[in-house]
Amino acid sequence: MRDPYLYSDIDVLRNLKKIRTSDELRQAEGEITRYTLTLVYSQSFTVFNTETLCEIHRIIFDELFEWAGKFRTISLIKHEEVLGGDSVQYSHPKHIKKELSDISKEIAKLKKSEPKTNLLFKLVRIAAKIWQTHPFRDGNTRTIISFIVLLASHLNIELEYSLFEEHAAYVRNDK
Repeated sequence: MRDPYLYSDIDVLRNLKKIRTSDELRQAEGEITRYTLTLVYSQSFTVFNTETLCEIHRIIFDELFEWAGKFRTISLIKHEEVLGGDSVQYSHPKHIKKELSDISKEIAKLKKSEPKTNLLFKLVRIAAKIWQTHPFRDGNTRTIISFIVLLASHLNIELEYSLFEEHAAYVRNDK
């Protein structure tokens, strides 16, 4: 079955800008997300759950994709260089909502009063679980990093997120 998120005749994600080459889409995404990520970081989220994750994705990608903020509907395989070309086994689309609900319950248990090292360890595990769920067709890494940075700030843990903004290309892989 052909990926319904791609144009029917080329392997480029269908997009609101009608861009039909990977290089042009990547450039447009970079320009747009540099701006939209600043919008995300200016938000005052007080609840960190599935809805917040979807809202962050929507803010980042709403100018590019009609499915921004919506869970993917297809299974994914992404060949990762860091895994020697293998893919992580991402969640099946019908399990995404349940898995994120379980993760949201873990997040709700986090307390600002916990030792910072414990909270950091839990944040890393939560980020890894969300990333393995891979809820969106594209833009998962940028969305999850933003979510975790904002959650950390909410828990009074300061992370240097400007590095992600300045070097956005390092937190994405188009393969």
